[in-house]
Amino acid sequence: MPHAAARAMGAPLSRIFWSLQSGIVLGALGGGLMFVSSTGDAEVATFLHGVGVVVLMIGIGFTVSAVVSYVLSQRLGLVRTPPARYSGDVPTP
Repeated sequence: MPHAAARAMGAPLSRIFWSLQSGIVLGALGGGLMFVSSTGDAEVATFLHGVGVVVLMIGIGFTVSAVVSYVLSQRLGLVRTPPARYSGDVPTP
């Protein structure tokens, strides 16, 4: 069953990419909230800055989690290292 092997190999990577994407989006959202907090009323700015820091830290956590998961998955043999780029050479039998 070649399809089952491909699906099993893709499962860790899809979860890792989901974490990476979530981390990037949440990090950008947190950074944006912190940027917006520099304008406007002091009370609202303080609130937006606090929420921005929390969201940014969650995004960084997702991103670090994705990197650690990828490294562990490689070491446990759950994902393969990408092959070298195709050079056009034909291997000799």
